[in-house]
Amino acid sequence: MDQFLFLLTIFAALCTMLLGGNFFAFSALFLRAVGGLTAERGIVAMQATVTAAKTQALLVLFFGTAVVCLVLGALSAFHWDDPFAPYALAGATVFLLGGFAVTMLGLVFGGHYTSLDWLFMSINLAKSRDYPQSAM
Repeated sequence: MDQFLFLLTIFAALCTMLLGGNFFAFSALFLRAVGGLTAERGIVAMQATVTAAKTQALLVLFFGTAVVCLVLGALSAFHWDDPFAPYALAGATVFLLGGFAVTMLGLVFGGHYTSLDWLFMSINLAKSRDYPQSAM
């Protein structure tokens, strides 16, 4: 069972690294590029990105990683005497709360930007020359 938990931990770590790279590329590259567009073009670009991101591979990776982390967390709790169990449980919890829950609750079920996203959008719009007066 120890080898299974170890392999499951490695697999969960690889999946979360792939998703983390996706989140990083989106926030560091794409949002910077969209920030240089007018508000109308930025909205169109974001809508096109959301449509393009709904691929089967990304959805399987996103939801599959959540399932793997749930299983890893449960198995780690039942095998608490293993030396890496607290770390595996902590890592699974961080992904489930920080990556999965925030994305699902804030973007999917919310259907709108969170207040923090709206704050950053307002700041970026205020810095641009094409600031629409009706946005505030």
